[in-house]
Amino acid sequence: MNQHGRHVERHWRAHRPASTAHLQDREAFFTAAGEEIQNRIAQLTPQLAGPDLPGEDSLAKVARLSNARARATEMALSDSGLFTTSELTRDEWEWTTQEHSEGLISWAYRMQEQADGWVDHGLTVEDAADRYLLPETFLREMVSSSSPRRFLETHPQEWEESVEARWARDSQTG
Repeated sequence: MNQHGRHVERHWRAHRPASTAHLQDREAFFTAAGEEIQNRIAQLTPQLAGPDLPGEDSLAKVARLSNARARATEMALSDSGLFTTSELTRDEWEWTTQEHSEGLISWAYRMQEQADGWVDHGLTVEDAADRYLLPETFLREMVSSSSPRRFLETHPQEWEESVEARWARDSQTG
């Protein structure tokens, strides 16, 4: 694990302990995070440094490259999204997640339009199953029902299991 991976790990232990605890392979996660940051720094540094300047002496060049690397590091760390200072509570997550019940109901109605040949939304049951963590059979039944909203309302256990599974997934990856 490089210095950036260790930096992410220290930050997560201090500010995101629940997410850290849910990681299946902490070493691999923080190693990969550090490598991604390092790769981004390597990509940004030459862009920020620009070409050698006419008449630039070696000291000025070292200063220009050092400044570019420092700015690249700051940008890469910030852009990584790994340095948030707080974790969402379950309620905050439910308020902000895009995979809410109204979204699923809307998806089902659009799937019905698609199945009837009215419009091709490019939707698939498989994608929705991955997104909502619901069984494909459940989703197919929902789409074939006369009222997807009523169908979902009459299957609260399945929906709650989906919410729990997505909360576990999303709070783990932070």
